[in-house]
Amino acid sequence: MKITRFFFSVVLGAIVAFGFNACKSHDHDHEHGAVTTLRLQLTNSTTASNVVSGQAKDLDGDGGNAPTIDTLRLQAGVTYNGTILLRNDNDNEDLTEEIREEADSHMFVFTSNTSRMVVSNLNKDSKNADFGIDYTLQATSGGSTTGTLRVVLRHYDTGNKTEEFDTDFDVTFPVVVSGNQLIVIPAVAVH
Repeated sequence: MKITRFFFSVVLGAIVAFGFNACKSHDHDHEHGAVTTLRLQLTNSTTASNVVSGQAKDLDGDGGNAPTIDTLRLQAGVTYNGTILLRNDNDNEDLTEEIREEADSHMFVFTSNTSRMVVSNLNKDSKNADFGIDYTLQATSGGSTTGTLRVVLRHYDTGNKTEEFDTDFDVTFPVVVSGNQLIVIPAVAVH
């Protein structure tokens, strides 16, 4: 009997603690519309007219219809200056500037499953912590390959990026990196 009461006390304590943490995560000073669309825009650092973009759109959130996710097509040996655009397409609302203004409570986290893509130079928030809405992506030299790039938008209610966070958006883009093999064209004699 005592074991049963102890067990229920532990379970009830866990439920209360979980509920408290969930409630604690709602700081209305940092509320923004739901992110339904995340777009990566990648501009070749040496040829500004060479822009690669891809977007992920999930209009009904977790558990609804499958999101649509573009494949990123990069060129090996190219460094891209990246930026992220965010929207709530259900309310026809551009969220990019709002998230930029709330940089202290947000951070983009990039993860790749291949060493051929390196994300670095994340821009900083007002506390000099990583924010990442602007970044550098390098597709390293080599042959053609495929992989993935995961982008997670974390939301820190307290503004402390070492504490717990909520996930505002989480997407994994398929990536194709085209090789940068040198193609030699035979010289043609001109008479």
